[in-house]
Parts: sequence; C-alpha cells; structure tokens
Amino acid sequence: MQQTLLQKASTFIRDFNLEMPSWGSVFSHALIDRVGNIILQSTVAKGQAPTLTLNAAATLVDWTRPLGVAIDYVNASTPLTGASLSANANGQNEVQYIAPAGTIAALTYVFPTDANSRVGQSITLFSTHIVTALTMTSAGLTLIGTALSAMAVDTPYTWKKVAAATWIRIA
Repeated sequence: MQQTLLQKASTFIRDFNLEMPSWGSVFSHALIDRVGNIILQSTVAKGQAPTLTLNAAATLVDWTRPLGVAIDYVNASTPLTGASLSANANGQNEVQYIAPAGTIAALTYVFPTDANSRVGQSITLFSTHIVTALTMTSAGLTLIGTALSAMAVDTPYTWKKVAAATWIRIA
C-alpha cells in the first residue's frame, strides 16, 4: 500500500525527532517544498510530545522524485482569435498545448513574472494550427534569441530562464 505524502512526511519528522540530542530545550524540523514554503513542521520541547503543523497552502510536490526536480505542467487550451494565454505562476516547466479549431489570426502569450518563475524553468509553446500573429508579453523580462511573431503547425518553440528576468530561446 502506497503511503500518502502526509504519512511519509509525518514518519520522516517522527523518526528525525527520535534522534533528537539530549541537550537543548526546543527543536524544530520542517519539510520545505521547492519554492521555500513549509509543508510540515515539527516543534519539540524537551520532555514533551512533538507538535506537527501541516501547511495546506504549500505547494505539495511529488516526493517520489528527487527534491529540486521540477514537475512539468501542461496547459491544453482551445483559444479563439484574440485570446491571451498565461504561463503558470508556480515556477514549473510548462508546455502550452494550443489546439484551436482552426487558424488563429491573433494570440497573446504572457510570460511569468520574474518572481513567479525560476532559473532553469522552461516554457514550450506548441500549436496544432497556424497562429498568424503572436504577441509575446514579458513585462520587465529580457527575451534573448529569435523573436517569435507567428507559429507554424506542429512546431515546438522553447525558452529557458537562465538568470533573473532573463529567458533565452533554445528551440
């Protein structure tokens, strides 16, 4: 039977607390997600039972993967002409799978802000139909490489964040 994330985290912190040295008065241990949010925190006062606090607002990642490895995000959409698509704000690698009913005359794609992205993150745009006019919105960001103003059928276009506020086109 597979353990839930909470069971795994609770077991980890319980076992870690059992190894608590006898010196000192209060110890605190935590599991932290890849963006720095505390998922589960344990506070132990000498001679007392540990308290566990679960932060439901934290980004719960798949702990079967190595920590620090991004979980990919796929956003499938069927936009109409004039639509605007936005990147996820979680710092995840992303594929924008654009599957409109036909050719799109105009489409806007909004890159994530510097605060809502991470170095090493990649974004790929892919459309099943032609996009005649593509507008890339990247307020406060630098996009390096060949500018993209239209999209061909079944062709991936990829950017990678290489530094603060800086993305390069790699495909």
